[in-house]
Amino acid sequence: MSSVILNDVKKIYPDGNQVIHNVNLKINKGEFVVFVGPSGCGKSTLLRMIAGLEDITAGEVHIGDKLANKLEAAKRGVAMVFQSYALYPHLTVEENMGFSLLFNKTSKKEIAIKVNKVAETLQLAHLLKRKPAELSGGQRQRVAIGRAIVREPEVFLFDEPLSNLDASLRGKMRTELARLHQKLGTTMIYVTHDQVEAMTLGDRIVVFNKGYIEQVGSPVALYQRPATEFVATFLGTPRMNILTTRVNAEKDDAWHLELGNDFPIKIAKTRFDCTGHQQIKLGIRPEHLAVVEENSSECHLRGHVSLVENLGDSAFLHVQCPGVDPLLLVKINTNSHIPECHEAISLSIAFEHIHLFDKDGKTLRC
Repeated sequence: MSSVILNDVKKIYPDGNQVIHNVNLKINKGEFVVFVGPSGCGKSTLLRMIAGLEDITAGEVHIGDKLANKLEAAKRGVAMVFQSYALYPHLTVEENMGFSLLFNKTSKKEIAIKVNKVAETLQLAHLLKRKPAELSGGQRQRVAIGRAIVREPEVFLFDEPLSNLDASLRGKMRTELARLHQKLGTTMIYVTHDQVEAMTLGDRIVVFNKGYIEQVGSPVALYQRPATEFVATFLGTPRMNILTTRVNAEKDDAWHLELGNDFPIKIAKTRFDCTGHQQIKLGIRPEHLAVVEENSSECHLRGHVSLVENLGDSAFLHVQCPGVDPLLLVKINTNSHIPECHEAISLSIAFEHIHLFDKDGKTLRC
């Protein structure tokens, strides 16, 4: 296994369009790192630059102890798994998995040994004589992964490998990939736009936005302490509620904010620094809002339910509060009373879980 180090990496196309901006990142040996972000943010382009499938405009890519900028893709010690499987339809599973080894003049006996070993790991041994057309989507994806494994690369690169699968199969394949990484211990870089995949697979997540790295960290760190509004709203299903608030006063070692209906919020200055800000944004996740009795001392907002999404073990309420825009999403347990559409409800906010952002979307912290 090898580390991957990116130093001031840029990608600028001939028309002047810059899609990767000064990326600096170190991926440690044996680490599973996920590149995540919306479509067009540059994550797949950067992966292809690491693989040698895209030229590097500026900066350096190191794979292990090698400067890889000018190395051919085949000599970088990486194996890439694509979204489209890219299997040869006229070859069997066994032939597809061992195909790349033929170019290294590996003996047929050794190829067979390696292919059979990997097939056992991926539960493909009973399918070795079949052709891709006879396989399900999940089986084809496992064949594509197996073809990469038999090469025994230093680094695995995955470019949205599960996006063609249905939701149930994606969940199963996520589990298989996590187990595979535990078993092989090889460095893996995984690209996805699906934040659920990012949160469940990665040792660390790299969040991209418009060719820049927004934040790098563990799934828990990014979820609990997002550096920007973009990260806060991109990670988490459903997304974090973002509300506009006004800094009303600074006194008693606290910031006094107003949120809809002139409701006052008192925030300890030891948690946030709102100096110089008149209007800021408050973020609160749906699970940190709760339905309370109308006369409760913990009632912070009042509104009415416009939609109920019942998921079985939980439900999401879409709540319209006067003076608050947009609709609030509230997650509740279905063991409790589930409000009906148009029902008036009162909400409490778990202030220990709020996030504050300035007008540029940067997190405000002390």
